[in-house]
Amino acid sequence: MRIFILAVLLTLGLSAPALAQTVKDANIYPTNLEENMHFKGYDAASRTLRGVYFEVLSDGDNSKWVTPAFTVKLYLYQADKEPIFFKTFEEEGIYHMGKKEYSLDVSLGEAQVPPGTYRVGVLVNADNTVKEKSSDNAMLFREPITIGKSSANSTMRPFQKEEEKDEEGKADKESADGGE
Repeated sequence: MRIFILAVLLTLGLSAPALAQTVKDANIYPTNLEENMHFKGYDAASRTLRGVYFEVLSDGDNSKWVTPAFTVKLYLYQADKEPIFFKTFEEEGIYHMGKKEYSLDVSLGEAQVPPGTYRVGVLVNADNTVKEKSSDNAMLFREPITIGKSSANSTMRPFQKEEEKDEEGKADKESADGGE
């Protein structure tokens, strides 16, 4: 029995270095494709972005390596103003040449947001913990949201392809014409 336990401990001890991940810096960034970065709408009553989806990608040299830990932040953007950060994700790292998908509802929480029209943005490696070029770390979602003084805000329409928008416009026109 002692020999068996000794054999197991030696096996685990010798294989542990092989199980360790090689951590190396690599360029990490949000996707820049609209179909991989969208949200369904903004619920003013609960101050929540519904159906948020985006991807974080990594360059690199070896798909078995991982990046160091980093942060991803969501923010609201208006031209010539400081961004308003409202959600932070702490990531342990991402495999080189890999991606991480985010799909969730996100509350603006306690963020102090003055009334206005904003674009939602993603900032990857927000705390600059990974040594990489940072020129491609921020990206804005396509559709703006409007935040009003009260919860009587309108919600925005979901992300749609151009063909879907054309079909919806035809349906709206037909109902306005009395269904003809």
